[in-house]
Amino acid sequence: MLTLVTVERRAGKDRRQHPERRAGGRRGGQERRGEESAAEHIRNALQLIAEVADARELDDEHRRDLDAALFRLRFALDRLEAPVGGKRGSAGRR
Repeated sequence: MLTLVTVERRAGKDRRQHPERRAGGRRGGQERRGEESAAEHIRNALQLIAEVADARELDDEHRRDLDAALFRLRFALDRLEAPVGGKRGSAGRR
């Protein structure tokens, strides 16, 4: 029987002081991937729709592309309609 044993390869001074690897705070979605403008969302949605339009049949991947395109268009519309400093509207609605 083979048993795997974890071996610490680092010397004591090279080891982390605390075993937890996560950063101190969690980042929001926009902070991780950068802020996209409404125009970028619309451009990406149109690209997804064009890919689906070129397909001969609508498989699961194309349905996901359509869903993503619709989400992006709703999100962009909400960003365009939102008052400055106001809350976004219905980006998550279907």
